[in-house]
Amino acid sequence: MARGQSTTVKLAGAVVVAIAALVAGFMSVDPTIDERREPNLTEQTGAVLGTVDHIADGDTLTVRTSAGRTERVRLIGIDAPELSTTRTGYAECGGQEARDELERWAPRGTRVRFSTDPTQDERDRFGRLLGYVAPDRVQGGTAEDALQVRLLRAGWARVYVYARSPFEYARSYREIAAEAKRARRGVWAACGGRFDRPIR
Repeated sequence: MARGQSTTVKLAGAVVVAIAALVAGFMSVDPTIDERREPNLTEQTGAVLGTVDHIADGDTLTVRTSAGRTERVRLIGIDAPELSTTRTGYAECGGQEARDELERWAPRGTRVRFSTDPTQDERDRFGRLLGYVAPDRVQGGTAEDALQVRLLRAGWARVYVYARSPFEYARSYREIAAEAKRARRGVWAACGGRFDRPIR
């Protein structure tokens, strides 16, 4: 091989080695280098820990996360009677009772676990986080141990599916709600089964 060709081959080899080393360096960057960053909940494999700060109504609460952020959380998969008059212009039958039921299971200061649903958006159009919330004292629990289940069993909430896109636990939630209806608990007795009955 001629000297010129040999030099060219050596230079090309050196460039390849350098590029490979650079790529390897990028790939070896520690993905947890910024551990203080608030995790993206849709990428979480586990639940996010937090503390209940405020109960707004039967399906919305405010949680302070372990990272120090305050988030409004909408309990996914259920709909409780309205307590506020902001949306409808009136309160609905069972609204106060639904709020009281939620506060009974998760009063202010309760340590909770929050997890999203892989089939749904992370936030609603009002910017609230959507997910399942369960008291942290529930050991080895799943999303079916969430506060949603407490409200459905008590009859103070009904199953809610957004845009005809069933959430992960829709089937079991419907079964729980049907049992509450048969037993005439909550709204099924106090409000004639009407979750939108106005209190004027």
